[in-house]
Amino acid sequence: MQQQECCASIQLNNKPYKYELISEHGIHQQQLCYAIAINDSNTLLTCSAYKNIKILQFKNGQVKQLQEIYKHKDWITTLNFFKKRPNFVSGSQDASIIIWYSILMPNPKYMMKLKGHSRLISCLVFGHKEENLLISGSGDGTIKFWSSLPPTTSEWFCSQTINEHSNTIYDCSLREDGNQLVTCTQDCKILIIDKQHNQKQWEVKQVIQLNRRGYRLQFINNQTFVFVPYSSNDLRIYNLQMLSNQEVYINTQNIPIYGGEQSCMCYFPSKYNKQKNVLIIKNGYYINCLRFQQSPYSTQLFDCEQTYQIDCNEKSEGNIFGTLSNDGEFLIFWDSNSKEIKVKKYTEKF
Repeated sequence: MQQQECCASIQLNNKPYKYELISEHGIHQQQLCYAIAINDSNTLLTCSAYKNIKILQFKNGQVKQLQEIYKHKDWITTLNFFKKRPNFVSGSQDASIIIWYSILMPNPKYMMKLKGHSRLISCLVFGHKEENLLISGSGDGTIKFWSSLPPTTSEWFCSQTINEHSNTIYDCSLREDGNQLVTCTQDCKILIIDKQHNQKQWEVKQVIQLNRRGYRLQFINNQTFVFVPYSSNDLRIYNLQMLSNQEVYINTQNIPIYGGEQSCMCYFPSKYNKQKNVLIIKNGYYINCLRFQQSPYSTQLFDCEQTYQIDCNEKSEGNIFGTLSNDGEFLIFWDSNSKEIKVKKYTEKF
């Protein structure tokens, strides 16, 4: 029944769509912009500029810089907004994670700095609807779980560290129900990590050995995640199946995408919006936009007929970084060819 419900949800939206450029001229930024984040109300934008954070007003797709923060000591690599708290989080190559107040101040202050990793912060996701869990991946090969306990939600501590990887963790994705994490790394492995029942601890459930590393993966429902190997022409789909009386993820399908055999950079985590049924996944010089439809031939297979690509030109050399708003309305990205932050808006075609 659960599988049928997930399949049905994926079929909710199958109208033709596109992300259309709001303005021909974006905001010029000369420095590399590894990370971009937008808040849940689509009113505030953060973007990195080397070791600084720019705070921008976002109104109907128009962007205006308000402030710039100078606190990190090296390249900023991740930015994330809380949904329920007036805070955002930054991660950096200086190995620190900083929780900031998103309320504008003449002299911006941070709430707390989390130290524990020994190398760069490469990815970060929030866990739990209460947003009292942060999960970070690092160049030191560790995954750390940071917790806060009410009512002192301003105090965070490292509650667990997983050391199964031997090298940089490029991306991580948390399942919709919050009980499973998937990670991919430079050591050519995917880890499936489960939250233990009635416990606060997490445990590695499955290790998938790969023939090459990959920068991006993303859950699209509670039984399915997608993964792109480096320089590949295919999006791999992994489905949860029963094998020898044990639930494991198996690569059941490969879907062609653009950007294979091209130079590519990590960062720019993939995003899936369930309501619009749109997956945004960068590969090479392209941003691939995919919509999944259940295959009429199998409950384990998907069709991706409504796909299109945003070509950022080979001159970008794969330096394309951005995000999708939580409601799927706005696709925001920077590329090294145009050196502009561009905003595209979701539009359905009738």
